[in-house]
Amino acid sequence: MPPVPICPRAVPGSRWSARAIVAALGGLSIMVASPAVARAAGNPPTDPVAVRTAPGGDCATEAPGPWINDSTPMLYGQADDADGTVKVEFALDGPSGPLSGTTPWTMSGQERSWTPTALSEGAYEWRVRGTDTADVTPWTPMCHFSVDTSAPSAPIVELISGPPRPGEPVTFRLTAADALSGMSEFQYGFNFDAPAERLPSTGTAELTVVPDGGPEILDVWAVDAAGNRSTRVTYDFFVHRPALTGHWGLHGDGVDSSGSGNDLAVPAGVGFGPDQRLVADSAAVLGGDQCLSTVGPAVDTADSFSVSAWADPADSGTERMSLVSQIGEHRAAFRIQRYEDGYWHATVATADSVEDPEWRAIRSDEPATGEWQHLALTFAASTGTLNLYVDGRWNGSLVVDGMPWQSEGPFLVGCQRTSHAGDRDHFTGSVSDVRAWDGMLSAEEVARVHGATVVRQVAYYPLEGPGSPEPVLFEDYQGDNDLAADGDFTWGPNRFESARGQGAWQPSGNACATTSEPVIDTSASFSFALWAKPMEAADRTMTLVSQGGQHVDGFQLRYSGVTGGWELAMPAEDATGAVEKVVAAHGPVAVGKWVHLAGVFDAVHGELRLYVDGALAGTVTGVEGFSAMAGLRLGAGSENGTAVGHFAGSLDELRVWYSTLGAERIAELAAT
Repeated sequence: MPPVPICPRAVPGSRWSARAIVAALGGLSIMVASPAVARAAGNPPTDPVAVRTAPGGDCATEAPGPWINDSTPMLYGQADDADGTVKVEFALDGPSGPLSGTTPWTMSGQERSWTPTALSEGAYEWRVRGTDTADVTPWTPMCHFSVDTSAPSAPIVELISGPPRPGEPVTFRLTAADALSGMSEFQYGFNFDAPAERLPSTGTAELTVVPDGGPEILDVWAVDAAGNRSTRVTYDFFVHRPALTGHWGLHGDGVDSSGSGNDLAVPAGVGFGPDQRLVADSAAVLGGDQCLSTVGPAVDTADSFSVSAWADPADSGTERMSLVSQIGEHRAAFRIQRYEDGYWHATVATADSVEDPEWRAIRSDEPATGEWQHLALTFAASTGTLNLYVDGRWNGSLVVDGMPWQSEGPFLVGCQRTSHAGDRDHFTGSVSDVRAWDGMLSAEEVARVHGATVVRQVAYYPLEGPGSPEPVLFEDYQGDNDLAADGDFTWGPNRFESARGQGAWQPSGNACATTSEPVIDTSASFSFALWAKPMEAADRTMTLVSQGGQHVDGFQLRYSGVTGGWELAMPAEDATGAVEKVVAAHGPVAVGKWVHLAGVFDAVHGELRLYVDGALAGTVTGVEGFSAMAGLRLGAGSENGTAVGHFAGSLDELRVWYSTLGAERIAELAAT
């Protein structure tokens, strides 16, 4: 029998070559034709589609198309064929010359890609058609893309606003160019070492950031339309924190401790009493007809500034009272006042005029409490923004229209003044710790000022000695209350086992070190902390730190020979045999091991707290202290002026604070 030609149906995905296969099946010879022979009698391809480029996206029918930064993009096309498989032909033209390519056989309607050889920069157009080697479809319309693999120029960064101030907007002009695709955006990181933010631009843009203060770093990159990124340009600048232009502690006088020479004149009749920490003679007591005044201005009100003060109004009445202000020729430029409604108000005048100008005011969230409160006003000249803070918390802001004006008159505490009415709105009550700055404080800084006023370190003794057993003065690194040591002692390694062997004081059991004056008022709130390593667990009392009165100590931190643990004790009166309030840490003391000990006396709430290794060990309530007026003593207590209960071991890093130190800060000290 002669061979029988058979045209098999194309199998999707198969690749036929021209071949003849002859098989003998019961004497029957079968010839299998190649697909080319089969398609000669089949259907032609149809419906070619130029789909997309990668990168670049869908076919762009208009020049120049998308800009890409890849010189070997993938082009995607497809075509249909009723016979099941088809090839896709690509034609590309542009700066690299006409290029073409054909895909292998693929399923009808399936996308196939073709990658040209590396392309030069410039604009390209491309199209596709389908083929089954016997027939071809028409070419598709042209698609377009452009290649740009060159980075834009490095950006030029220029500061175009005034001198940078903390918390106020700073504006930069950014400029860059790209010869091919053109600029698309700037990317930048402000105090962040990466391009974290984007700013759209065709070549020039203005960027505004708000610095916190100190060293600031702005990193900028230029990015073109193809996605190429320039080299980094870094703009370093330094923003000076606001400096004190006045600090009046009002510790019995009006001296300005900021070094600016803006002393307050204190008129006759002004007394001094306890401040918010209950420290005696640390607040001016105003009777409603007195006013403290500098000779000239303390702040430049035409620029950014901040002021703060502690205030304790004598009553919660309905009279307007001015806490702080600074006057011009005719009236105050700013004021912090308690209004007739009982609320605190921060106000600014829009003009220095005889006629009553427009006043802009912020009211506190809550009425004045009638107790000690911390008030702060901040002003940003660049934006005209006024802020009011009460007890360290932001209470509101407003924007003052127009630029501020410079008040050339004095800074006043306890009143305001006008050219036609003189001093008025006098404050009745106590005022303490008044401050002024030459810039706008941030919210965090106001909170720190509030907190720092409440808790202030007044003495710090690192106790890093000269390696000599001779009596020496142990320097107070915080103030001028040096400790004078006497008795037998040596110097040894601290808790870090200092290689010098001089990092801690080692009294041998008959030594102590004492200041010549009291460091704290033990009737008011105070805190202290130190490191200790006992060398024996004796059956006697050993005092680590105390402050003496005429007969007994105002407080004692000690080891109890009775309980074998740490104790913090305070008597209510300076009398022999006075009953003590004692808070104890349970558990035996570890001999030969360093321990961090801290004590806190909260006079406002009558609480005495003891911390061991950063953890609260105990609290006792109902505590009242007396003012122990002898010196602070390290390594012993006292009875009737004589040192007793000497400590044997090592002591290091003694710190003392006004007011109550927080648990978090104590834990931090114990962890360092």
